[in-house]
Amino acid sequence: MGLHVHVHTVAGEIPNPLRSLFWGLLGFTILMSFVAWADIGELFVPPSTGPGVRLVDMPAPLLALNLALCALPVVAFVLILAGVAGMLRWTPGLLSTLSWRVGKLRFTPLRFAAILVLSWSLFFIAVVVFALLEILGTSVNPAIVLGGRLTVSLLPIAIGWYFMVMSGWVLSPGATRWERIAIRIAVISAGFLAALLIADPDARIPPLVPWADVPAGVGGFGSLVVLTTVAKRAAARGSPVPAPEKSLQFTTREKGSEDKAEFVCSECGRDVSQEDKACPHCGALIEG
Repeated sequence: MGLHVHVHTVAGEIPNPLRSLFWGLLGFTILMSFVAWADIGELFVPPSTGPGVRLVDMPAPLLALNLALCALPVVAFVLILAGVAGMLRWTPGLLSTLSWRVGKLRFTPLRFAAILVLSWSLFFIAVVVFALLEILGTSVNPAIVLGGRLTVSLLPIAIGWYFMVMSGWVLSPGATRWERIAIRIAVISAGFLAALLIADPDARIPPLVPWADVPAGVGGFGSLVVLTTVAKRAAARGSPVPAPEKSLQFTTREKGSEDKAEFVCSECGRDVSQEDKACPHCGALIEG
């Protein structure tokens, strides 16, 4: 048939939250570079077991570096959340694609991230309470303490990996084919390597793989480099939806013998209806 619907995405028509996402991922990458470097260093120089240095005795430059490293993950995660929230808001159809329901409860990427952070906070408070009870002489079931410690050590890893998953989710609709492949490899490999770190040194439970912190740290750093590069390239294109100033074509086909046209997105190859204002699968805006 000769009926076509054209989609135009022009840079500057909608806000670009990819810049916030890029800076958040860059901060996360810098943080992981320190982690990876420290993990590699421990292979050659065993970590010190002596008394630590008090904050008041630290030189001013070292104290400033420690404060910056403490603030870096918070700033990075806030920027990533802002970028993801902006992408979910301004990319048509993306929020419905990345949301799921359990009964009557609807989970969005941001809501699930909030649940993870809140869970870690509650478990951390519980572990502190258990430690105080032990100091005061009140016995606590060792299995409960062990479970709390394992959960507190696991949740930060899960939170970091989930932030990478969220970033990959919102970057994929506007990414090229090879960028989407790189995103999938980076996120999956980072999750696999992070799972090797489940351990509790205080309970003498070693990692699942000897020296697992080295491949996990280096792999996490490499995966973040991939995500940061894709975010930078996407931000440079000037629009959170695919290819600024590019015309996308929706073709139609006859459905059996019915006198009814079915629209097909030429960008993602999936079906859309005539009433759609944007492709519900890839988020391309429709004009016409």
